[in-house]
Amino acid sequence: MTTAQEITKQFAHAVQQKNMDMIASMLADNGEYNTQDAELNTITDCSKAAFIDWLSRQLSQKEITTTEYDTCILCRTGNPVVLFNEGLFVLQQEHKAKSRTGFMLHIVDGLIQEIAFCFSFAHRENKSQAEYDNDEVNKLTAQGVPLIEAIETVLTARGCTDIWKGHRPDHLNSPRLYTPPDL
Repeated sequence: MTTAQEITKQFAHAVQQKNMDMIASMLADNGEYNTQDAELNTITDCSKAAFIDWLSRQLSQKEITTTEYDTCILCRTGNPVVLFNEGLFVLQQEHKAKSRTGFMLHIVDGLIQEIAFCFSFAHRENKSQAEYDNDEVNKLTAQGVPLIEAIETVLTARGCTDIWKGHRPDHLNSPRLYTPPDL
């Protein structure tokens, strides 16, 4: 019998290769799978066909560049989790506080019985994007980059070129608390 680890790696490989037939063959017909609506909200308990259709649309719009493996520590503790594109393949509306989303696999009798979006991992932090940005800003300021320039560098690297919308916070280098404008 194939192990859960082997099935997890086969699933990840099939997703990376966009092999929908292989993915379909790995899923239980009566399984429960997460998908998303157009507003990026999670839809739970979808059918195998709905999941395959959703995943096919996602893969037609995005390339898988990295695959990482972890373990769930919340809803199904110990189950394997696959993170595609550093956990940024699936973006979530209702879990904006977390920046990484993985596919938690529940494997029963050699088939994937459930795929749920997972945010709690055993071996990596899942901070908010703001926390990741703050860490990068702190690294730059430790290298002597002025705070404003560090913020702009980090946000520009993420594609947020109009974040201040004409309200450049030149007083950020002072000890006063800065309140950003309404965005």
